[in-house]
Amino acid sequence: MYHFNRHCFGVTCSPFVLAATIKTHINDYKITYREAYEMLNESLNVDPFFGGSTVQEAFKWTSDAVSILKEADMNMRKFDT
Repeated sequence: MYHFNRHCFGVTCSPFVLAATIKTHINDYKITYREAYEMLNESLNVDPFFGGSTVQEAFKWTSDAVSILKEADMNMRKFDT
């Protein structure tokens, strides 16, 4: 049986496939990284990720989100304040 190891971005289904992949991966972290899970779950597109009401809170949530996605070999690169 053959399967793809890569997905072509730029096709119509690309945003859906990205969101489904992230959602499937982050479900394992909904208890241990609750805040980061909630923020990633609400931002399931390529829009910038943004954090909490204090600098420390935002840093913790974004650090957790980077850790979660790094385990899936995804690189989170853009953040908004």
